[in-house]
This record gives sequence, structure tokens and C-alpha cells, in this order.
Amino acid sequence: MLAFFAAITLYPLILVVSTALKDKLDVTVSPFSLFSSVNFGNLSEAWTIGQFGAYFFNTVKITVPTVVGVVALSVLAGYALARFEF
Repeated sequence: MLAFFAAITLYPLILVVSTALKDKLDVTVSPFSLFSSVNFGNLSEAWTIGQFGAYFFNTVKITVPTVVGVVALSVLAGYALARFEF
């Protein structure tokens, strides 16, 4: 049962990586199959032309302060829940 759910969970991730490494013709002809040839040029093209570097930096700029704030508030709440009696 676990193997079945693992396959259902991992197939979309494998499909995303496979689609990212396929040629444009391979994606058009067989979108749900694994790649027949690897093209790492797609990744560099997406990074430069698609401006993924800017998107990645924006994500980091939002995520890091959010995680730090959540952890800080969680520590304070955990301390309060551990010390005070309700």
C-alpha cells in the first residue's frame, strides 16, 4: 500500500523533472513519457530568459523572514505553554 501511494506521489515530481529535461519536440509528441534525450540547455534558458534568478531571489526574500518569525513566535508560545498552568 505504501509503495502505491509513493508511486502516486513521486510520479508528478518525476514528470516535472523529465519534462524540464526534454526537447520541445519530445514534450509535444509524448508529454507523459520519460525523456529519450537529456537537454540541460532548457534549464539555463529558463534561468536566463525566464528570469528564474529574480524569482528565486524574491522567494528567498519572502521565505527566510517568514520562517524566522514563525520560529521565534513558536519558541515564545512553546515556552508559555510549558511554564504556565491553565
